Amino acid sequence: MSKSTLDSSANSPSRQQHATSMLNLDREKFSLAKNINELESGSHALETTLARLKEELENVAVDEESNKENENADDATLYLLSPGVCC
Repeated sequence: MSKSTLDSSANSPSRQQHATSMLNLDREKFSLAKNINELESGSHALETTLARLKEELENVAVDEESNKENENADDATLYLLSPGVCC
């Protein structure tokens, strides 16, 4: 009698539901892990892009400052070379 009770409880719907539930949770866990991995990769790519853009912005600022200095020097030279400018 106890063997038949054990057999019937092993095949009971609650045990099957539990197994199905565990399988679904495992699938969800792996899906979430995959999504997290993809998000981390995307985040890393964006951080790299941000660093590159910051460097590029810095270079533009340096070039802009250099161009301003050159323009100021050119303006002073043009003023000195302009006809009609008297000492």
